[in-house]
Amino acid sequence: MVLIWAVIASPIPLVASAYLLRIIMSRPLTTFLTDALYGEVEFGFYGSFKANNQVQAFQSVAFLHSFAFLSFHSKRKHWLLWRDSCDEETYRQLLVRLKLKQEL
Repeated sequence: MVLIWAVIASPIPLVASAYLLRIIMSRPLTTFLTDALYGEVEFGFYGSFKANNQVQAFQSVAFLHSFAFLSFHSKRKHWLLWRDSCDEETYRQLLVRLKLKQEL
């Protein structure tokens, strides 16, 4: 509901607002939200992690909002790892390892 009001109240032209509202209303809200990683998560060195006893492969990591979360991307899915979901030292070590892996 807040998303609809944000589109209506924005300075976007009326035609573009109508198109955005049509897209928002035609899809369920879950298509706009990404899954969050929770529970015990183990990261591998080769672009995969294990969460909820399932191994998931990711292709890239977005560090833009690393002060709050890390965003993992595969072809069809996205996952968020929130910074406050683990202790500070572990999060920093993971951040360094992922940045090193991305540079290679």
